[in-house]
Parts: sequence; C-alpha cells; structure tokens
Amino acid sequence: MNMRKQILGVVVLLLFACPLWANWGVVQQSQGSLAKNTTNSAQFAGSVTAGDLILVQINWNDATNSVVSVTDALGNTFSSAVGPAQQSSAESTQLFYAANVAGGTDRITVTMSGTTLINIFIYEITGAAATNPLDVTAVGSGSGTSVTTGSVATGGANEFVFVGIGNSSAAWDSTGAGFSGLQEHAFAFSEFETAATAGTAVKGVSTLSASSAWSAVLAAFHASSTSTTSGTASLTSIQVTPASPTLTFGQTLQFTATGTFSDASTQDLTSSVTWASSNTTVASINGTGGATAAGHGTTTITATSGSISGSTPLTVEGTLSSLQVTPTSPSLAAGTTQQLTATGTFTDGIAENLTASVGWTSSNTSVATVNASGLATAVAPGSATITATSSSYTSSAAMTVTQAVASGSMVQTPLVQTNYNWENTWYAQHPPTVGGSSCSPAPCIAQSFLNPNTAGNLILVWVSWNAGGFSLTSLTDSAGNTYVHIPGFPVSGNVVDDFWVAYNIAGSSNNKITGLFGSGTTEPIYMQVMEFSGLKTANALDVYSTTRQQNQCNAPCTLSSAPTPTTTQASELLVAVYDVGAGLLTAGNGWTPAATCFFCEGWGSNVSGEVLIEQKLVSATGSYTATITSATSGWPAYTAYVFTFRLGP
Repeated sequence: MNMRKQILGVVVLLLFACPLWANWGVVQQSQGSLAKNTTNSAQFAGSVTAGDLILVQINWNDATNSVVSVTDALGNTFSSAVGPAQQSSAESTQLFYAANVAGGTDRITVTMSGTTLINIFIYEITGAAATNPLDVTAVGSGSGTSVTTGSVATGGANEFVFVGIGNSSAAWDSTGAGFSGLQEHAFAFSEFETAATAGTAVKGVSTLSASSAWSAVLAAFHASSTSTTSGTASLTSIQVTPASPTLTFGQTLQFTATGTFSDASTQDLTSSVTWASSNTTVASINGTGGATAAGHGTTTITATSGSISGSTPLTVEGTLSSLQVTPTSPSLAAGTTQQLTATGTFTDGIAENLTASVGWTSSNTSVATVNASGLATAVAPGSATITATSSSYTSSAAMTVTQAVASGSMVQTPLVQTNYNWENTWYAQHPPTVGGSSCSPAPCIAQSFLNPNTAGNLILVWVSWNAGGFSLTSLTDSAGNTYVHIPGFPVSGNVVDDFWVAYNIAGSSNNKITGLFGSGTTEPIYMQVMEFSGLKTANALDVYSTTRQQNQCNAPCTLSSAPTPTTTQASELLVAVYDVGAGLLTAGNGWTPAATCFFCEGWGSNVSGEVLIEQKLVSATGSYTATITSATSGWPAYTAYVFTFRLGP
C-alpha cells in the first residue's frame, strides 16, 4: 500500500491568555529540500515583518563538514546561537539566528564547507528582544531512542525555548513533555516551549520511533519586554556589516561596526574600532573599515574595541563574466509586484545571486519601477525594460504591465496564511488528544491556523488520503464556519483528493479545522488549510480544472495543468495545487509560491507527494493554465488542480 510520509511538522501558534506571554508567536515556517549538496535554501511564503527574530536550524549527516555562512535576501546578519552538536561522524545539528530583522520577501541560504546531505528549517518568531535576544544554550548527542540536551536555567522571564533535533536513521520524533511540535521530516525535528520565570530549568527532550544516532541543540531567547541594566552602559558586543559579503578582484567595500551596550543602546563605532583582515592576500582593510579585494579566497574581517570584537567572513571570487536577469519576460497587472533575480557567472565558473548588489533601473517608470533589491512594481499598462548592472555587465527583463482589476479589488497577496498536517496510518487511528491537531473520534485529522482568521475572508481546505475503503464524512471548524464541498470532488486514483471552501468566515483565534472519516481501512491522511483575503463573500469560486499525468521529460521539466474553462469575471485569483513525483519544484512564470512540502514521500504511480501551491492574480477573462518547473528528469507523475476565485466584496 502506498503511503504519504511526513516531511514538515505542524507549526502551532500559541496565543497565550497570560499577558506576560502574549508577545510570543511562531509567525511562519518553511524548509529546504533535503539534498546532498554544498548549499541549501528555503523561502518564507509570506513577507517577513521587520523587527522579528529568524531562526535557522541546520542538519547534516556527518561531523566533518561545517557551516561556512548563513545569508538571506534582506541582508540580515545571522549568528550561531548554539552548536554544532555532533554524534560521532553520523549526525550534526546547529542553530543560527538573526534579531530585529529587516522586513520583506526573504529567502535564506546556507553554505557548507563541503558536499553533505543537508536540510534546513527556517522560522519567523515574533516577541523577541530586538538586541541580544539569546540567553542560554545547551547541546546533546547520542544514540538510541531517547533524546535529551543538557539542562540550563533561564536568565529572564517569559523566554522562548527552541529545540532542534537531527537523526541519521529516518526515525520519527515525538514531542517532548511540555513542548509544542514544529516542523518535522524523517531526519530532523523542532519543538518549543515558553519559560515563565527567570531561573527555570529547561532541557530538550524527545523520543524517536527507532534507535538512531542523534544530535540536539537548545536555545532560550529573551522576550521583547525584558528589562535592561541600569547605570553606566558598557560595550557588550560589536556587529560587523554587511555580513558575509562576496567581492570580485579589485572591488572595494565599506564595512560598518555597530556597538551594542549594556543598556540596549547602539552606536556606530566604525571610526573608533581597530580593523583587521585575517588574510591580507585575499583582502586588505584600512583604519576606517574600507576593504579592497586582492585575491581569490576567504578572509575574516574583524573590528575590535578593548576586549570586545565582532567579525564576518569576506569571500573574493573570480571576475564577473556574465549577468542574467530572471524571469526574462514577466507579465503582471498594475498594482502588483514581481521579484527579479540577477545571477552573475564569474571567470572561475562560480554562479552567484547578485540581486542585492547590482544596480537596478527601469526604462519607463510610469509603467514599472524597481527598487534596490530587484522588486519591480507595476504602475500602469504598457511595457518597460528592467535592467541590472554590475561593473560593465548588464542584463534586462522585458516587463509587460496589464490593466489592474476593476473597482480597486486587486490585492497584492491574497494568501493570508496556510498550515498543514499529515498523519500516517497509526496516528490516523490514534490521533492526539490535546493541542492544535487533536481530534476525535478516530480516524480523523485536524489542524489549527497559525494566526487569527479575519472576518469576511475565505478558507480553502485540501484533504488527501490513500485510496481504499475510506471516505471523509464531515469537515467542521471551531469558529462555526460552514464548509461547502466543491462539486466534482473527491477525485480518486491511487490517492483521493478532496476540496472544501468556506465563504465570509468568522473572525477567530486558534481556529481548528477537523475532518472525520467513516469506518473502513485506516489510511495516511494529508490536510492543507489556506486563508485568502480580497475575495467575494459569497460564491467566490468560479471555474476549475483537474489534471493527472505522467510524462517523460529532461530537466528542467515544465509541468502543466489542464486549462480551466473561461472565467466569468475579469478580476480573479488563480490558485494551483500541484502534487508531484520528485524533484526541486519552482513556481511558474508569473506565479507566486504560496505553500510547499518537499520530499513528502510516496503516494503511488511513482509520485512522491512533493507539494507546491502557487497563486496568481489576473485582470481579464479567459482560460488559464498553471505551470511549474521540476529540476528532475524522468517520468514525473503529478496531479494539478487550478481553482479561480472572483475578487471583490
């Protein structure tokens, strides 16, 4: 029997009743695709809020390699919080963090010292102290089924305690007592709890489903309400920015040293610190923080004041030989945005994402503008050329802007939030009894939204299970919303897919959606819950199409949905749901990724259940086809569903 296996776990946003805890929250999460490589990356589905805390859990399957750098698209500075915790040569786990981050669309990239089997979990956390949020840490490693870190006492009240775990044998973790589970796949797991008072003894605990080598890290973070030390302020740390930059031969870069003091104040110390380069044959640095790239390699740039210092690695690579902007021919409606990417190829053969370092211009700012990060904004119908420039190299994208939808109903990001849950055969028959995924009677499945629902929005629910003597008998939620079965579903094959929608929903916190199944053979179950804004409050669903295919292709493979019937309204939201066999999936041109679940193994016909959900706004009636790209050649079996929803009140 074909079974879907869990990769990502359940992120539960706790909205605590106690005022002391009201500021903590897990806003969103994502993960990279498990792969043997030197790099791995993951992108948040939603925009990151400025001032929040980002956590990056890194797991790899040896103790030889190490993390070289953690960077993101927003230029935030990441520091190692704890680790690596390592078990012999089998498993390593390390946690990085960035505090008081810049806001916007964000993708995080991890670079290792060598090729290894690596994956990353990323989280956006609200409620952390803006400066020096890290309090205490602990590590643990071993083999067997019982996982535990060392025990440490928290140094402040209302602390967020994060635990990251890795194992080498695809053994599933269960959440430790007092913790709430976050993401999970067969080789890694995350959980968290809050510690109310200073001096609370905390340690990470979990139980594996089978004996395995394991490593674990724990980090406790101060809340934003934590008081600072009174009296004369003293220097406690120095941050060197930009973090982990890359230069080519002969390029120069100005570094900045920012000091943080014991009263949480900050000060620019660039002109007063002592600057040094660990390898002057790679790059030199002058007394005011100006660095000059001299030769290929990596050096460490350090700023020192008294006994306090801060540093960042600087990489110098070959001379730029070409530049490419993607997508090359984007088309979008007025009032929407498109993130462009500039990729540079160097004389040493290395390709780098230069989006944040090139110069961006638009040939017609009355049609489209572009900011310094490559984010293009469609202003009015017409054509504009968006150009990226680095040194003497340029590359352009031909952007077409179409008419905005009528009556001001266009919304830039209709997807408000999404979450999902997966239960294997045993858990479907023995579901949790407490928490955001508890349900009864078995077999059943449930999932809670991370954030409160907004009144008037729309909820779309996808429930999928292995075929065989099993059916969904009811779908309800704790807010009392009414769910309408989309006509024509469920669609059956090796896997059964079912879709439901609730219009004009009630505003609520911790809204939990529960699906109950009738008697029959217990099967693995998958549920994805999605909240959208800006749609009609009644009969928003317009037309849809269904695709089940298995085609041979050479990478990169373009997988297409069946075309929808012609839409009945010009201004509509398109939502495409893909369940694909294998490969690294990328949203199609003009589509925005809304949710992913990579390496979710096995539902049948060589389809491994890799999920990509994408969305797109359109401003004209027509028949629409969704596409995605798979980086894997072969015979990818996949299903694709495209739903169109009418925008407007």
